[in-house]
Amino acid sequence: MIVPADLTAPVRVAELELSEPIQSIPDCLAYRAVRVLLRGFGRPLGWMTIEDPGAEVSAGRLREELLVQAADAVAAARLHALDPAESGPTPPISVVVCSRDRAPSLDRCLASLRAVDYPAYEVLVVDNASMTGETKAIADRAGVRV
Repeated sequence: MIVPADLTAPVRVAELELSEPIQSIPDCLAYRAVRVLLRGFGRPLGWMTIEDPGAEVSAGRLREELLVQAADAVAAARLHALDPAESGPTPPISVVVCSRDRAPSLDRCLASLRAVDYPAYEVLVVDNASMTGETKAIADRAGVRV
């Protein structure tokens, strides 16, 4: 996977499901690059960066870049298509939520995160010097680490 060291804003973020037909990514003219999250049957497989995308990144260019930048991700998607059990377990992840004196927003955010359908994840709340103990109280009620 190629990640340019000098990638500067603006960058468009898109996703590409490798188990579905590849379609172009439109509306890229205002961006210096497109950062593409690659998925295989919903499972994150890696990232790909397309610099100087022009007005759109065509399906053909996406296929070419996949071969150059993400051959391992393509192979993983093919392997999963043949035998989902062979692709291995979904990796555990950490979700970090930064907050400062935004109790209602934090409460909604943590409620949304509880609804996430992912087999192994933890939620960490980083309290950036809140003026009250409300952030910790909400995190404690939600059963997440502060």
